[in-house]
Amino acid sequence: MKIFLLLLAMGTLCLSASAQKTTFTAANIQKPPATMPFGKVGREDLEMKVCDFEPEANAEILFDKGEVSFSSGLIFERHVRIKIFNDKGKNYGNFKIEYLGVSEIQKITSVDAETINLNGDKQEVFKADKKDFYKQHADRDYYTLTFSLPNVQAGSVLDIRYTLFSQSLYAFPNWYFQTDIPTRYSEFRASVPNYFYFKHLEHVTQPYLVNTDDIKALGNVPSLHDEPYMGAKKDNLQHIQYLPASRLDNTGGTVEFGNTWNQLAIKARNSTDFGSQLNRHLSGEGEILDQAKKIKTTEGKIAYLFDIVKNTMKWNEIDRNYTIDGTSEAWDKKAGNSTEINLILYHLLRKAGINAIPMMVSTRENGKVNPAYPNIFIFNRTVAYVPLDGDQHYILDATNKYNVYNQIPASLLNGMGFYLDEDNNKYDVLFLQNTEPVRQMVSINAEIKPDAKMIGSAHINSYGYNRKGAVERYKTDGEKKYTEYLQDHDNSLHISKLAFENMETDTLPLLQVVDFDLNLTGSDDNYIYFNANRFAGLGKNEFLAENRQTDIDFGYNNTYIINGIFKMPAGYKMDVLPKSVTMSMPDNSIVFKRITAEEEGMISLRYSIVFKKSLYFKENYPEFHDFFKKMFEMLNEQVVLKKS
Repeated sequence: MKIFLLLLAMGTLCLSASAQKTTFTAANIQKPPATMPFGKVGREDLEMKVCDFEPEANAEILFDKGEVSFSSGLIFERHVRIKIFNDKGKNYGNFKIEYLGVSEIQKITSVDAETINLNGDKQEVFKADKKDFYKQHADRDYYTLTFSLPNVQAGSVLDIRYTLFSQSLYAFPNWYFQTDIPTRYSEFRASVPNYFYFKHLEHVTQPYLVNTDDIKALGNVPSLHDEPYMGAKKDNLQHIQYLPASRLDNTGGTVEFGNTWNQLAIKARNSTDFGSQLNRHLSGEGEILDQAKKIKTTEGKIAYLFDIVKNTMKWNEIDRNYTIDGTSEAWDKKAGNSTEINLILYHLLRKAGINAIPMMVSTRENGKVNPAYPNIFIFNRTVAYVPLDGDQHYILDATNKYNVYNQIPASLLNGMGFYLDEDNNKYDVLFLQNTEPVRQMVSINAEIKPDAKMIGSAHINSYGYNRKGAVERYKTDGEKKYTEYLQDHDNSLHISKLAFENMETDTLPLLQVVDFDLNLTGSDDNYIYFNANRFAGLGKNEFLAENRQTDIDFGYNNTYIINGIFKMPAGYKMDVLPKSVTMSMPDNSIVFKRITAEEEGMISLRYSIVFKKSLYFKENYPEFHDFFKKMFEMLNEQVVLKKS
């Protein structure tokens, strides 16, 4: 079995235990604060009540120490100690180690775990029982070892250490100084023999406590929590990433490990789990291709074959950039991983005469690709890339049955794709973006009643990604939950009817017709209050936090338009009508407009928000935050009617 992703150019390692290593002395490393051998816990740590630099934390990593060394292979040793502050932090007693277990490329050689509790003046130790360790297949290649530490409670200290042995240099671990709980001290040592050279990327935003060639350490590392529209969490955590680059041979010459895009592509094309799968026969493909030949246009053929694959195949929720069972086997089972499904699509497109090219991609959840740092491991999916005239192209992903052939999947936007064009001997990366604005248009026609109730209907037109999101949500969640989504947690809003048009026609916008009535809460005997901000998905400002740790990635440019026509109730007159206004970001990347008018008892309100870019850096968050705050204040500013 060939696992090209892990054994690209090297095969397995046979390293001498006497390989020269860098020595560590007191001169090049500071003493780690409050680190102790496994099982030895200081009383002050057991008595801790809160994290001193992040008091609201439910748990804290007291220290996390990792070391890589070489002896007949790559050895990774880790010792992590965690303090539990309250019941909400007890889930950190559940531990999981993932590794590449196929052909024993990696194996866990030792694990120890115990809980230490303070009972009066006495420390009580509860060791994890090895019979409660569960080894499971994540898929064909990857394994997980999971276990729960015993007797975890508020005040516990958890001590875990394990050793992982690897036969491949490509299993060199990345080190994450930061997690979703604060870390008092984090240290990584890389004892690399001097005949190996590793490239590494550092994403570190605070000063090192220790910074040598072999040792990196940080202290008082804050937690990183999910933020709205952030990219992959692992990209944003402070970390170091390693990739083997070269080694010295017996003559003192340098042997490159093939880490250019061209070299990686050639090895992928020659692999059993990728290149050999590109042209395998699929049972019954002749009939499908005969139907495709009857379609006159290239676009029509692409649409037909895309629909065939996405409606025939079921994604097993596994993302890999290589096949596991193989394309023919997956086709027969009508199920497979993401690459199996999309290589099936690629094969049918090629057979139909379409210039399709396999492209490895990384989903937003998986992480960003640095084009200057060739690395095949960051990719977690393969799609079909079809270049057209000029800069136009299709990126086809048939894993999601709600995807459409002529729209790059939203999960891939603002990321890189690595295409392998063997016909033209061209292997390179391509930035995936969609600069065309996507629209969400809402038209409301309603009447305000004297009893402070609004009765009316709304027409919602959703285009592009907004259409795909609405269709997927409705078909996945069902009408009841979808109606609750439209209500947006507003119990005063009641939807009496919901109808759709163009649900099954991808080329047309989705039209939703909503009949509703709304109790205008806050009104009294003399005043009625209301606004038109309904059904556009703009009910809540998601950027209320004063500070932000990550960039904002909307994926695509969006345009929101709300038009409202409201009939005033008899016996009331206008008291306050918000003014027409235009407001924009300093770089003009977001423009907000509000136009209001009143004539002969009819009130018209129009809001528009135009996003001209989809990425905003965290350094510019203060002005972004201020803009959104003002914009939502204007979106939700009330029209006030007064009884005559």
